[in-house]
Amino acid sequence: MRTAIVTGGSSGIGAAICKRFLDEGWRVASISRRPPTLTDVHHIAIDLAQPDWPTSQLESYLDNHAGSVALVHNAASFQHDKADAVDAAYLATAFQLMVASPAKLNQLLAPRLVAGSSILYLGSTLSDIAVPGAFSYIALKHAAVGMMRATQQDFSGRGVHSCCICPGVTATPMVLANTAIDDTFLRERVSFGRLVAPTEIADLVHVCATSPSLNGAVLHANLGQINR
Repeated sequence: MRTAIVTGGSSGIGAAICKRFLDEGWRVASISRRPPTLTDVHHIAIDLAQPDWPTSQLESYLDNHAGSVALVHNAASFQHDKADAVDAAYLATAFQLMVASPAKLNQLLAPRLVAGSSILYLGSTLSDIAVPGAFSYIALKHAAVGMMRATQQDFSGRGVHSCCICPGVTATPMVLANTAIDDTFLRERVSFGRLVAPTEIADLVHVCATSPSLNGAVLHANLGQINR
């Protein structure tokens, strides 16, 4: 049976990804601090923002579930900051969550990833461009693309593929709490004049997990960003 392991699967895009894979008959686990709302999603309680998080619970889960795996690096955090005013402690914590922990997970799962498995990264429209006031988030989402490209190279020949899915402004609790969104914003910044739905990103993640031909692809899903 195929297994999807989603970081940050307790809310937002992560929760939508978990549901999408469940609907397709996959076994699904969320690595997150909070338990997922979907009862059929197995909760692996790990705070990926902390260094030296324990691996025993994840390894025990993997020991009991063979088959292909889709590892989805979704967990992220956001804090407004600028290049000349960065909170070093926050940046270190966000780096742990969004770069160091994905690297550790890749290493843990690597011996278990049979042909047909995938390692997927959630980037952002801000993986390619920048806006004022989001220094740490932009830097780390740029890193997501780099990690995916390096993953694609290093797993070459093993039947394991990698993609980076880059959502635009999506209707998640994190986005709604940190972005001033009104009709003017939508009209001036998004071609379709609405937010991306988490389910739209989840659909694309599932496509990537089941499409080895997309190996190495960076896919933007932002309804047409208007750059000003």
